[in-house]
Amino acid sequence: PIVCDFYSGMAVTVSLCAEDFKRNVTKDALFELYADFYKGEKLISVHNSVDGMVAANELEGKADLKIYVFGNDERMTVTSVFDNLYKGAAGAAVQNMNIALGIDETYSII
Repeated sequence: PIVCDFYSGMAVTVSLCAEDFKRNVTKDALFELYADFYKGEKLISVHNSVDGMVAANELEGKADLKIYVFGNDERMTVTSVFDNLYKGAAGAAVQNMNIALGIDETYSII
């Protein structure tokens, strides 16, 4: 996790090397994997580029989560950005309760 001097927000980063995969994986293929998996999710978006920098506090006060896939075909980085207070245990509990009750998962959290 990457934290800084602000009230809330967190970036979690994983670095990946293509040589560590058992099969050929490119940056674009990794992006497509994440994009397909989270397609249709209301609170999760996947991006294949970074415009300048990833700000850990860019989603402060929001229930969203952004996933960035960047780098090149040899070295890839996956970074997720979220508000660690808003998207923490309490927010997840409300979202899960909404799902269990069969109502819109975003009810009362956005």
